[in-house]
Amino acid sequence: MPQKAERLGTGHGTREPSPITYTTFRRACDRPDEETAIYYDSYDNLVASGVIPRRPQPGPPDPRPFPQDFVPDPRR
Repeated sequence: MPQKAERLGTGHGTREPSPITYTTFRRACDRPDEETAIYYDSYDNLVASGVIPRRPQPGPPDPRPFPQDFVPDPRR
């Protein structure tokens, strides 16, 4: 597995407005049905861990029976 990048992140860029609001909700029960954690990583590490499938290697070019674009004269 490739070594993880030390400083993987979004960096600093243009400021974008991102207003927030608060809301209330009532739980259906005391324990959650599911907990989910979302992490992000580099493309190479996601491929290495199987999250993203590896890109297929390019295949051979289309067959060219006459790579010089003509049929040579027959041998004598």
